[in-house]
Amino acid sequence: MTDVSIIVDHALKSWTALNLSLKHGFFDGCPTQKLSNLKEDIVDICITSCDQHSIEDILESSAYHDFNFIDEEESYRELARDIVNCCENVKKGTPIDIVKQVFPSAQTSLLHSKEGPSETIKVDDETALSELANDIDINKEVEEHDKIKEEPIIDEDGFQLVQRRRRR
Repeated sequence: MTDVSIIVDHALKSWTALNLSLKHGFFDGCPTQKLSNLKEDIVDICITSCDQHSIEDILESSAYHDFNFIDEEESYRELARDIVNCCENVKKGTPIDIVKQVFPSAQTSLLHSKEGPSETIKVDDETALSELANDIDINKEVEEHDKIKEEPIIDEDGFQLVQRRRRR
């Protein structure tokens, strides 16, 4: 993984609106593939031109078309700005302190990538994204199981039966 790829990966993980969409299943199809495509598109832009407006467009479009949510707070603009700032600092070779401040979770990954090929931890992008999606699927299954227990009891006439609350 390149430094730019690490930054984009941690940026997407820090995007609350995207995490909520994944957690609640607002998407159609395979979220792993959609996350992978989004990440690749952003990394390509960061490597070629690092244009904030293009990254904003991709984030907004992906939010609406791939993950079925509208980012009314326009957090994608802030995320795109942070990605561009971090990528420019990494390209300039300046200290990674700014990246650590913006995306604290990227600190260890970036340090490992700076240590050289013998010390670099290689993580397959597909594996990392599938683990993220699987964690979300597990949380979703637990929530669904909890919802099943809370459904009211309906009698044959269609009335909801009132259950007594247990005394503690």
